[in-house]
Amino acid sequence: MPDVFDSATPGDDLRARLDDLSSAEDLFAFFGVAYDERVLHGSRLHILKRLNQYLAEHDVDALSDDALYRVAREGLERAYADFVASTPRRERVFEALERRGRAAAGFVGLDALRPPSS
Repeated sequence: MPDVFDSATPGDDLRARLDDLSSAEDLFAFFGVAYDERVLHGSRLHILKRLNQYLAEHDVDALSDDALYRVAREGLERAYADFVASTPRRERVFEALERRGRAAAGFVGLDALRPPSS
């Protein structure tokens, strides 16, 4: 069995090799996408969630391994770039952060409250 940590080449049973990956770092190494450890450390789950959103734009089950390789690599590059240029809070890929952002728009701090006038 080929080592999954070598760079992938299109057409070599991609789906099976992807199943063997166990971390975001493995995914980046597999697709040969460079990354800054600080960005990945601070946004790892957000990057992976965004990658999933980008992959959902395609019928990945119908793609050949070659096409899937290209789509996944481009999606990973795009997802990573989103968080190089922005933050998880601004990107809001998780529903909890989205709700939190909406709630913050209607937030009234305690210092803005005044005691009732008599």
